Amino acid sequence: MGTDIIEAAITLKERVRTVHLSDYLHPKRHVFLGEGILDFRGFMDHLDLSKLHAVTIECDIEYKENDVGETIRRLKDALNYVKRII
Repeated sequence: MGTDIIEAAITLKERVRTVHLSDYLHPKRHVFLGEGILDFRGFMDHLDLSKLHAVTIECDIEYKENDVGETIRRLKDALNYVKRII
């Protein structure tokens, strides 16, 4: 979407207290974390994690009644991805 999240983390490092994570994969703006193109590990590496109060996650979950297992698998993958980067 045109924002360099690494540069944003470097610039705002001292002021960031909460993070709302949402991955991006053109044209979708809220895909499961780890399924998009954003460098969240690099982003987190440039923040002072000891100052964070909250980390929230957003993803665009397409609910398909006959495919709940796949959605749950993708959610678990996203959770494991977040655990690796924080």
